Amino acid sequence: GQHKQAHRNYTNGVSQCHGFTFLVGLARTYNVARHVVTSLLAHYDQPVMSILIAEDNMAQRHYLREILENDCPSHVPVFEAGDGEETVKLALDEKPDVCILDIQMPKLSGVKAARAIWRDFPTARIIFWTQFPHEIYINEIRKIVKSVDPPPAYGFIHKNNPESRFLRFVAAVLEDGADMIDP
Repeated sequence: GQHKQAHRNYTNGVSQCHGFTFLVGLARTYNVARHVVTSLLAHYDQPVMSILIAEDNMAQRHYLREILENDCPSHVPVFEAGDGEETVKLALDEKPDVCILDIQMPKLSGVKAARAIWRDFPTARIIFWTQFPHEIYINEIRKIVKSVDPPPAYGFIHKNNPESRFLRFVAAVLEDGADMIDP
């Protein structure tokens, strides 16, 4: 009586596992999907993916955070730094999947921060997001990239680009490991 009712409630219920909902009853009733459930659980044991935003302008930093959290919800937490020194520390401590660096920041420029990050974290993927897309910055970044073994994925994009183009850049560098230079 009571045991059968409890069993029925359990097998017909919905179970939560790390935010992923699956029907326990379906898996038990048909004895199917045990390997699917196992692989889904293994997926949730993967390391957390994250993004670092390094921008000294608070409004721009919050704007980037908002669009990235909306478009890349699987890449949270989003870490924030307001200067180059804080950027290097966070990047080396947290090892984010992608770093988005402003070129001109207090204490350490984005280019110098990238050099320090790549020295100790050579697989870091960095996107330079700047109002100053001067050839001198691009050439300096290329020199640094050539000195890293293996060369890391990076991007260089002007801040005036539309949100959709910026997000395509992030996806290309993050997911494909592509190097992207905004003309």
